[in-house]
Amino acid sequence: MTAYSVVRMRTKPEGEAQFLELTREPGHEVKKGLRKGTLVKTGERSYCFVAEWDDFDAIVAAWPDMIEDLHRLRPLLEDLGGGLGVTDAVSGSVVAEHIPAETFDFAAFKRAFENQDVETWLDFYADDAEWVEYRHNAPPRAPNRMIGKAQIGDFLRHVKASNIGLSISDEVIADGRAAFRVTAALANDKRVIENVIVHIERGKITRQTDVEAWDQ
Repeated sequence: MTAYSVVRMRTKPEGEAQFLELTREPGHEVKKGLRKGTLVKTGERSYCFVAEWDDFDAIVAAWPDMIEDLHRLRPLLEDLGGGLGVTDAVSGSVVAEHIPAETFDFAAFKRAFENQDVETWLDFYADDAEWVEYRHNAPPRAPNRMIGKAQIGDFLRHVKASNIGLSISDEVIADGRAAFRVTAALANDKRVIENVIVHIERGKITRQTDVEAWDQ
């Protein structure tokens, strides 16, 4: 279950510039299980670091690294008072999310995809969505094409029944589209690698294009 950590802090007057420089260093925020980290300025020399994690266990595993980061920043921070020290930190698992109806929730799509939760997976597609696949037996002149949720739903149910393991990686998400890599582990120990682009309108996939490479 998705989890968040929030850390409030205030810099010393002479330490703010160096604090910002350190927190913006490339790779500074990279930790296993960390989906996204955001530094928010909440007032004069006051900041909150908000991090989204795969689950609470990922936060616990990252504590030693986060403590090391704090030691590096500590000389630049003011005591917040009230016995808090230089940070006020809280963390926990998500109990409710509110996402605008027209927002595409890629994290939820990925969960449904990898878990092969067919009905949830199918709900991410528009009623008239088109899915095009290019592979060894479906070349550019004659790709495999599915149009509409009925055909796509039949295909997803076939995938689930085929005992195929699916995973998504290397996702790149932008307004109106997303790209990602799919690794499919077949029952015969062979794999299929797919590069996928989806086009999104009003929170639904309207077109998906797969280019596949199969083990022979």
